[in-house]
Amino acid sequence: MTKGKEEDQAERVDQENQEVEEDLREEDPADQSGQAGPKNQSKVKEPDVFTGDHNKANEFLADLYLLFHSWPNDYPNEATQRLNEEGQPRGFGTWRHFREDFLLVFGEQDPVQTTAAQLAALRYDSRKPLDRFNAKSLHLFIKGHITEDHAQMAWYNSKLAGFLHDKIALTYPQPTNMDELMDHAIHINWAYLRN
Repeated sequence: MTKGKEEDQAERVDQENQEVEEDLREEDPADQSGQAGPKNQSKVKEPDVFTGDHNKANEFLADLYLLFHSWPNDYPNEATQRLNEEGQPRGFGTWRHFREDFLLVFGEQDPVQTTAAQLAALRYDSRKPLDRFNAKSLHLFIKGHITEDHAQMAWYNSKLAGFLHDKIALTYPQPTNMDELMDHAIHINWAYLRN
C-alpha cells in the first residue's frame, strides 16, 4: 500500500471513530456534561482485575458478560459490532470469539493433565506429617483416575524420602497394595521421628 492510501485509510478510521463518539453523545447528553456513565443503563460493578487464575476464569467471563450487556453503547454485541475496512470486527471481535480465545489460554485445564503436573511437583517434606502427604497423594490418584495399585505404589515409592524408601525395601513381607505401603511408611516414619 502506498503512503497516500495509508493516510486516506487512517483518516477514514479517525472520521468513523469521531462519528461513533458523536452518535454516543447524541444518545446520552450526560456524557457532554462530564458525568460518568451512560444514562438509563443499569449500574454494574466492573469485574475485578483478572490475575490469570484458571479457577476464576469463568467467574471473570460472567462478570464481563454482565458488564457488556449492561452497557451496549460502550460494548457492541455481534449485531452492532463495528467493522474495519476489511470487513473484520474491531478489537477482540465478537463475544463468542473473545470467550473462546480467553478460555483457550486461561480456562480450566484438562483435569488429568493438571493432576499429572501436580503429582510430578508433589514431594514429601520429612518435617511435615506423612499423613498429609498420603492424603494429598490419594486425592490426586483419584482425581487423575490412577486406580492401579502398582502405578500408585511406584509413584509413591519414588516420592518418599530416601531413608523411608530404603527401610520399606528391606521389610518382609513386602507391601502388596497401596494401603499396606502407606501403613509401612507411617510406622517407619513414626519410629524414625521418635528416635
